[in-house]
Amino acid sequence: MSAKTDKIRVGMIRCDLHAIYYANLIQKHDPYILREPEYGLGGYFYFYTYYSEPKKIAIPEVSGFELTKLWDENPQLAENM
Repeated sequence: MSAKTDKIRVGMIRCDLHAIYYANLIQKHDPYILREPEYGLGGYFYFYTYYSEPKKIAIPEVSGFELTKLWDENPQLAENM
């Protein structure tokens, strides 16, 4: 593969609000799941500020990255992401 097509592989330690923010910048996600407190931890409001259009994203996705691994001391948080 050429360097132009290789994605930067990203792993995240701790699946807190910071990880949710960055993960959703670099991968496709479902806004309806993201706005659930159990899964999004409030991260929905960083991306979707058009309250009349709940699927219209306010921040563009960043390309060139691939989320490959997640870890948290609470396995359920990693599973939810």
